[in-house]
This record gives sequence, C-alpha cells and structure tokens, in this order.
Amino acid sequence: MSQPKTTISARAARALSGRVQSLARDVDRDLLGLADASSRACGAELAPFVQELERARHAFSKAADELVRALALGTPPPPLPPRVLLAEDEAGLRRLLSTQLRRSGYQVVEAADGVEALERFEAGGVDLLLSDVRMPGLSGVEVVQRVRARAGDLPVVLMSADPFVAPAGCRFLAKPLSLTLLLSTVEQALREAPASRERREPRAGAPPAEEAG
Repeated sequence: MSQPKTTISARAARALSGRVQSLARDVDRDLLGLADASSRACGAELAPFVQELERARHAFSKAADELVRALALGTPPPPLPPRVLLAEDEAGLRRLLSTQLRRSGYQVVEAADGVEALERFEAGGVDLLLSDVRMPGLSGVEVVQRVRARAGDLPVVLMSADPFVAPAGCRFLAKPLSLTLLLSTVEQALREAPASRERREPRAGAPPAEEAG
C-alpha cells in the first residue's frame, strides 16, 4: 500500500534533523560503551554479541543519516525493510536464523515459543511469520490459526524436522534447514503477498514490538 506524502516546514525539518542527530550520537556512544565493556569483561565468550552490537550501531547510524538527508531534501525517508517474526524454541537455531535474516536486510522480532510469538504479533508491525511447528505452549499451527484470524493474508513459513502437511497458504521448510532455501523462500513469500496496512499496525492497547538482538 502506498503511503501518503507528508510535507513539513523547513524549520521543523531542521529541528527534527537536530534531534535525530543528537539521538544517533547518544545511541552510538551507549552501544559502543556496552560493546567495549562486554569485550573486556568476558573476552571471546561474548564475541558474537559484540559483533551484533557493532552491526546494530552501523545500521542505526545509516538509518539516521538517511532520515536527515531526506528531511534536508524535503522527501519522505525510505521505507523500512520487511519485519520477520521468528518463532523458534531452540535458542541456538533462533540466533543463527535471526543473524542470517538481518544480514539479508530484514528486521527480526524473535519469540522463544508460541505464546510469545502471539504477543509479538499483537504488538503490530509483522510482515511475515517464520515459525517452528513443534514448540512449547502453542504449536506453530496454533499460532498460524490465531494470526490468520486477524491477518488472513499474512505470509507464513513453517519449519519442522517431522513429516508435515502445511496448512493452506503456508510454505513449509524441512529441517535441517538450508539457509539459502530459507532466505529465498522468505523473499518469495514477501514478494507475492499483498500489502496489508492492518498487519503493520498494533492492536489497540498492545505494547510496541521490540526487535531482538
């Protein structure tokens, strides 16, 4: 769905640019300090975490620069990349998939089980659900049923190590996963899905979605 064009005065643009630049400096300083402290405290143990912080710093800095440039030119900022809700109870696999999705340009919201996945979905902003089938609490199929009751056109990719017949309209990937196939499947599902403003907006009273990592 195309977004309506918004124009603001030059004075408001300068004021907002200043706020964005100040926030970017604060966030960069805080993330840099956290990464440095983590590296000195635990060394190699937290190396992957420190690397993720560094990537987050660069990504935030780039987004802030793009917003400032857009404000200076009086043009709307570029659209946000698609947001993937990743529901996987195996922590190691969840981290691996999250990292690969982010490196491919997606935003990622993580959930460790079906109940948390529903909470994340209710917060809004989800463009695709990538879920394990067997999870504690609620299964991936139960999550899909509840999600589809509200956003029937939300693209869904299910994963399982067991033989499985995916519900209508859902894509399925067998474990162990091929990362190349997973990324191409996510890309195709998003490309073929109709844009839906409804799934981009949070349900009234729901807390904002947080990006893990």
